[in-house]
Amino acid sequence: MTIILEAAMRPERPPLSGLKDSATVAAIVCAEEWEVRERFFIADVTFLIDGIDLSRSAEALIDFGMSLRSSLDELAMSGTSELQFQGTPSRIKFALTGADVHVSANFAEGEAICPYIELYRAVLVFVRDALDAVTRAAPEILKNDFIEYLYRTYAVREKGNDQFMRHGRVVADSDSRPEGA
Repeated sequence: MTIILEAAMRPERPPLSGLKDSATVAAIVCAEEWEVRERFFIADVTFLIDGIDLSRSAEALIDFGMSLRSSLDELAMSGTSELQFQGTPSRIKFALTGADVHVSANFAEGEAICPYIELYRAVLVFVRDALDAVTRAAPEILKNDFIEYLYRTYAVREKGNDQFMRHGRVVADSDSRPEGA
């Protein structure tokens, strides 16, 4: 059983290339949650489970990862869930049988079966790694309250000393600004 869930993020391509632009970074810092989720950090996502190709192109990474996690949370509570993609008829369906998840999609042939815990772990790592990559490219975006919240929630700070210090520097800088600045 193999699960591959990764984003195509290279410094010369979106979403990382856009983080070289100070206006884009400033827009992200001021953005509301829905904008962070849906408008920024667009990339191709490779998503394979046991040979079933659930990959997506030009997907909003944060929204995709959080929606996938939400679907898996719902799956744990009710035994079934469905991930719908905004603006398209595409859907991924999940059904829980014991400790295994049966995964199918209306845009892919076949059904994959994998352990729930392995799929959940892959989703958490996907979001953590995406947050690590975008904040490494532009640490200032941690000044956005929602991104900073996600950074802590997905344990990016705990990934290593570089990530912990990146967070500490930006948060300390934000705390030392005069009120209203």
